[in-house]
Formats: sequence, structure tokens, C-alpha cells
Amino acid sequence: MAVSPGFQSDHILTGHILLPWAHYSEAARLTFVESLMDKIGHLPGVLSAGVVNNVPFSGNTGKSAATVMGRVRRPGESPRGHYSYGVAGDYFRAMSFSLRAGRFLTADDSRRSERVCVVDEDFARYYWPQVSAIGQRLWEGSEAGKDAEAFTRRRRCWWGETSGAHRR
Repeated sequence: MAVSPGFQSDHILTGHILLPWAHYSEAARLTFVESLMDKIGHLPGVLSAGVVNNVPFSGNTGKSAATVMGRVRRPGESPRGHYSYGVAGDYFRAMSFSLRAGRFLTADDSRRSERVCVVDEDFARYYWPQVSAIGQRLWEGSEAGKDAEAFTRRRRCWWGETSGAHRR
């Protein structure tokens, strides 16, 4: 309890929304989330609003493998699991995460075809100890996929060993 979780935990209000996402197109989902963020963001006293599909320390896990371009696993080495969560709105600002390099996600990121991400320091140090993580490419899953499926370290998700990963 005495260790900082890496974000501001006071003055945060959370809620839970269950929607049958399978019944909606990606465009309809995006429209719903953008409308919700706009309405919540304009409520009196709200400084910023964001959505995440897994509230930190909720007990739910979203761990999956990540494949980093140019990194070859040693024989017998298993893919490394990382927490991966979807975010929208102004989630990073609402949680007061600090930024070391690059930028956080914006609402515009959901409207672009390029898939990009934000990674935490543990992830960056593990995969790119000698170079900047900005501009590096990675895929969600245990193998590299098509180029169009790659995330570029800038926006779209926040991958991390301890903090989690957030993607749009």
C-alpha cells in the first residue's frame, strides 16, 4: 500500500458498463465511446475522462504475448506475457500517468489506420535496452503478423510488464 502504483489513485471515479459489443460494428463502438467521453467530460467537476477495458488492480487479467520486430527468441524461450488493455478518451491524463518520451493516445488515434502504441518503461528496457522505443514495431501475440497489424511505438496501446498495456 505504500508503493506508488504509477498513477493517481485518488479523486478517481470508476464505473462498469456491459454492452454486447459483438452486435455492433467497430464504427458504432467508436461512436458510442466518443459520445460517452464527450458527455462525461462535460459534467461539472470532471477534469478528464477515459475508458479502459480493465481497471487497474481489479483482479482481471489481460495478459498476452507480444512479438517485437527484430527480436529472435532463443531456442526453448517462451513468448513473454504482457498486460494489454484497451483505452479511449483521455485515459492517461485522467489517471495522471507520467510520460517519458513520445506522446499519449488521443481520440484521433482511433480514426487512423496506422496501429501505434505506448509502452511502459519495463517493456522498453527489456526489448530495446540500447535504443529508443519510439518507432519500434510490435505485434500482439506470439508471432509477427502482417505489416498492417503491427503497432508502432507512439500511440494506440500501452504495453507493460507491471503497469499494463493499453491499446486503441
